[in-house]
Amino acid sequence: HRLGRRSPGCRDARATGLADIYVSYRKDGDDDFAWEAPTMLGPEINTSFIDTAPSFFENDDDGLPQLYFSSNRPGGMGLNDIYTTEMNPAGGFWPAVLVPELSSPQNDTAPEIFRNGLEMFFQSDRPGTLGGNDLWTSVRDSALDPWSPPLNLGVIVNSVSNDGGPAVSSDGEVLFFNS
Repeated sequence: HRLGRRSPGCRDARATGLADIYVSYRKDGDDDFAWEAPTMLGPEINTSFIDTAPSFFENDDDGLPQLYFSSNRPGGMGLNDIYTTEMNPAGGFWPAVLVPELSSPQNDTAPEIFRNGLEMFFQSDRPGTLGGNDLWTSVRDSALDPWSPPLNLGVIVNSVSNDGGPAVSSDGEVLFFNS
């Protein structure tokens, strides 16, 4: 199932949880004003806890599209953890599962997957930070392989203050973040 243009995002929505993930579609990928009204993704992703910071990857070569996000739902390893789910053939999503190699007993949030699906950026306050939250990265050999142990991006990117909110440009050449 090939997706048209999708834009997963977050909205404050008290109906399901403290924060939920929504999706919006547009038929014409060149029309920035043609987005349809957002709809909440189902209970396979949204819980009564905080589910936020979605990052979508269209997995053309090795399976179904994947959605990564962070959540503080029970059953994780820490305060906030990184979860993933695949789109099912009907266009919905399978139940989300913890990504243990990207999660820790600390806060692991804001996953941003590279468009090739082989590199991930996220923010965390896990041991090894320069101060507060830092940006971390992890890689994998294929979209079906587990992620490598996360590496801190170091002093070129991170500071003694909080650094987070990673976003990669569409050409994959620029990493945007806040500090």
